[in-house]
Amino acid sequence: MRLSAHRGAHTVAPENTIEAYQQAIDLGYGAIEIDPRFSSDGEIFLMHDDTVDRTTNGTGNLSSLTAAQIKALEIDVTDYPEYKGKTLRVPTLDDAIKVIASGDIILNIDGSKVNWSNATFTKKVVDILKKYGVYEKTYFVISDVAQRKAFNTAYPEAVLSWLHTDANTINTAITTARTYQKAILSIPANIATDAVLTMLRNTSIYFQVYEVNTKSDLERLLAKRVPMVETDSLYPL
Repeated sequence: MRLSAHRGAHTVAPENTIEAYQQAIDLGYGAIEIDPRFSSDGEIFLMHDDTVDRTTNGTGNLSSLTAAQIKALEIDVTDYPEYKGKTLRVPTLDDAIKVIASGDIILNIDGSKVNWSNATFTKKVVDILKKYGVYEKTYFVISDVAQRKAFNTAYPEAVLSWLHTDANTINTAITTARTYQKAILSIPANIATDAVLTMLRNTSIYFQVYEVNTKSDLERLLAKRVPMVETDSLYPL
């Protein structure tokens, strides 16, 4: 099983920072999830929220700020005393991938924050991933069907995924996954019943279970031979 660090290892470093990604590598996580967004002038940064308010000393929508304005922001380290006195910045995608490429990491790109029909954006993302040799170890979680199809048309070899949240239609998800050259199924912990896991394990499709934040759930999924689990709070066993 690979344990995936949601937004990096943000139990020990602020989320979606270079420090959180490096900590994930050092702690032995096998995957990292990131959230790319466009600045107003077209540079790609990583942040979960629409606004910079919660995680930095700034205010406003990240998409309304220029790259220079975003680079000037300081990450809030209040909850991380080990970083007191240190200045952490909002990372660019390029800076983050350079670090992530140094580990044995599968990369999960959350596609919910941008339009994957935007050819300029997608080319920039793919070019950076290829630059650091991680494109083949990356999957793109794009739940919007139209955007997923547009991205798949441009990059048919890319590994695609989406959030499937209905246990009753897991067969449909499996059928859909097989229409792509490469696909991973992503399901939440609340539908990862023994029956669903057995069905998925009996296919040739790789899958992950996300929102796993208790040790008992992690141990059950490990026993069920789930190949990848995403967490906010657990550490690799």
